Amino acid sequence: MMFSILFLIAFVCQFIIIYGIHHYRQFITFNGDNRLLNEYAMISARYSITGEMNIKRDDIITRWTQTQRDTILDQLDCGARAFELRPYLDSDHQIYAHVGGITLPKGKPIVVYKLISEIIEEMLRWSKKHPEEIVLLQFSHYLEAASLKEYYYLEDEYYYSEDCKDNVLSLLKDYNIQIITDCNELDTLTLEHALSYPNGNLIAMMDSCSFEYRDRSLTCYTKDYTCYDSWPHDTSPIAWEKMKNFTTDAASSIPSKNGFLWGFGAHWESNEESDMLGTLHSSSLILDEERSNINAWAAEQLRSGYWKYINQIYVDNICHNGADLFAAVQEYNDNYAKRRANREKK
Repeated sequence: MMFSILFLIAFVCQFIIIYGIHHYRQFITFNGDNRLLNEYAMISARYSITGEMNIKRDDIITRWTQTQRDTILDQLDCGARAFELRPYLDSDHQIYAHVGGITLPKGKPIVVYKLISEIIEEMLRWSKKHPEEIVLLQFSHYLEAASLKEYYYLEDEYYYSEDCKDNVLSLLKDYNIQIITDCNELDTLTLEHALSYPNGNLIAMMDSCSFEYRDRSLTCYTKDYTCYDSWPHDTSPIAWEKMKNFTTDAASSIPSKNGFLWGFGAHWESNEESDMLGTLHSSSLILDEERSNINAWAAEQLRSGYWKYINQIYVDNICHNGADLFAAVQEYNDNYAKRRANREKK
């Protein structure tokens, strides 16, 4: 009997210690935290909606379109915290998401026919289980089926639908999600303030309140090299030197004092030449990430101090080595106060 009582006491004490540490970490991370969202590091799953693709339903060739192997819910579990969604208002007045950046004839966009309402419901359930994690929904490039009949869908030229945007706003309000409609709101939006909203750890942004550093020449393949060791011999250092120089430079600038979000891609770009060469290698965007292990490389770059300032890191195939990258991002965020104090001394 005495042993059972002592065991129970020990168990309760251990629970209190673990529970206290967990909530202490939340306290030191968010309570009274006056940093803006653009000073907080997050992983952004590039074209996250492609993880919801259904080849038969969506009639999509995935090799050079799909950047995520897993669903958005899985991407959350793997460490993604920022999601770009490009809404598409279909003729049935349902809201889906489309994939930008690909030219198709007759104005028909590449659409993933999973309802955005289903995605929001899944994210809300996840967020309620993880109240200390901020998740961003970034909406842009609104398209409407009824307005696309006479238009071509181009990479830098989108037919903008105000009706689609209004429908998205209405949907978000139905779910009581905080909506940022004016990017200037980010100038004063701190982490503490963000978590005070209803459903505060899930925040929606309308239109582009962010910018991304990109170098479209950072492809996995050219006629002279690949990004992993294969043909014709070990040429990958050429690709990696270019990637390291780009990301180090992108992460070297002190964040802007306005609240605009910013980020850079730790992923391989794609163009007509690289897609053709990649196909000859029986590869794809997802396989390029797996063969080169660029997500693991990104975690190493961050831990090694090459990336001084980060906000959003755009990655492909987040569930491949994403847990390691997410752990590195958490370490970066936990050391924020020390870094800023040192910066303010200079």
